[in-house]
Amino acid sequence: MPDATRSTLNVTRYMSTRSPAATYSFKEAVTSGYAPDRGLFVPAGPLPLFSPSRLEELREMSFDDLAFAVLRRFIPPLEVPDSDLVSILSKCYSPFSSASRVEVVKPGSCPALISELFHGPTYCFKDLGLSVTCNLISHFTPPTSPAVKTLCVSTTGDTGPAAVAAVVSSGNPNLRIIAFYPRGQISPFQRSQMVKYSSSPQVSVVEFDGGGDDMDAPLKGLQSDPECTAAGICGANSYNIGRPLAQLVQFFWTVFRSQDALSLPTSTPIDIVIPAGALGNTTACFLAKQTGLPVGKITCSTNANDITHRCFSTGDFSKSAAMEMTLSDAINIQVPYNMERILFYASGMDHDLIRQWYANMEETGAIQIPPDFLAKLREVFGSARVDDDRMCRALRDFHAKHDGYLCCPHTAVAVAAAEDLGYLREGAPPCAIMATASPCKFEKAVTTAVGEEKWLAYREGPKYPKEAEGGGDLAGVFERGGDDKETNALWMARTKKMLLEGLSEN
Repeated sequence: MPDATRSTLNVTRYMSTRSPAATYSFKEAVTSGYAPDRGLFVPAGPLPLFSPSRLEELREMSFDDLAFAVLRRFIPPLEVPDSDLVSILSKCYSPFSSASRVEVVKPGSCPALISELFHGPTYCFKDLGLSVTCNLISHFTPPTSPAVKTLCVSTTGDTGPAAVAAVVSSGNPNLRIIAFYPRGQISPFQRSQMVKYSSSPQVSVVEFDGGGDDMDAPLKGLQSDPECTAAGICGANSYNIGRPLAQLVQFFWTVFRSQDALSLPTSTPIDIVIPAGALGNTTACFLAKQTGLPVGKITCSTNANDITHRCFSTGDFSKSAAMEMTLSDAINIQVPYNMERILFYASGMDHDLIRQWYANMEETGAIQIPPDFLAKLREVFGSARVDDDRMCRALRDFHAKHDGYLCCPHTAVAVAAAEDLGYLREGAPPCAIMATASPCKFEKAVTTAVGEEKWLAYREGPKYPKEAEGGGDLAGVFERGGDDKETNALWMARTKKMLLEGLSEN
């Protein structure tokens, strides 16, 4: 499609990555999660394109105005009128501690920039995606409606707190949430952020045994259960199209503020380094690049759970035998949802290929990317694998070299990748590292890296958010044990019962 046509194109309908046969409204896509055929929703047809002149205009906007301008191209005004979208975005961003919402900083003498995505109410980048997504779902489920929506999220640390906070702050009694987390695999701070809301009739928090990915198949099963869909179940992890769409904005903002900091013209590409988990952030960055934003290389940095690195470096997209426990536990992912969207667009929107690949993935746990396709991916994506020792060294060294700047362990995974790939040397291409969470949430990991004395200095210093005190008890938490089929069936039955009977204290 000619660029002139794409420059005026707005998204009006959505479709599955696995079939173009049916299209859906934005409401149907965002209030569902997975598509009916178990694929992921994407815009139906070509993506919008922002012209060079429009990018110049967007660069001058505030974060809130930029969010409206970008999201308006993906959310039909007949479904969410201008005044409602403005109101939703204002409600989402007003609790942020920074007036700029996202702060792009240059610590000390570091050649790269750091894009701080953690100034929202739960101190992580998920606030940027989940607040918008949850409030859009709330828009389609008003308090006066007889319908109720129950969001189901699985969390390896940050998604759960951000989703719970967004649901409660929506003030909509028709919006409810069940948040699932794996026992012993999130920080005490993150856990307390969720369970402190357990007394709310809108919230249930569920602990279970297993790894983060062990929640995915049962949740997908619930979302394909007619009784549960009739009861209003809605997935809110980053397979929900609302998440990557909302996160588009932070990449536009990061590129523009990086260009400002380096006195570069709007056409200059900025390379991006991202801690890679479920790939919602990576997908948002890739989509932003497809819409004309001058993004250069997109580097995904994984921890020991390295499926994304293996995919982009060798073409091996296969689930490992077991989850590795790491200090960067929020990106402990064995099968990232959003790789499906990346492969879909990299394939030229080839539904048949994606359907075949993911049928094989669901049967065997593996996709082998052909060499010619891998070469196309590697034109856009780089990757690195960072183990705990390397992460700790990067966190410690960055703190020592750059005016005491302290990273969370996930950001340190990206810092290590940036250093290993040459971005922290003078003369390197312009680069922004996405800082996905505040270090305040990860006392154990940060202390392991820099020592207790430096942690306490941070804890008592001006950069620690004083309102970040946790709290809460175990009310509302129930457990399940094991991961065999019989136990999974019992767990699903209990969750289904919660959905059908309404949320209550467990």
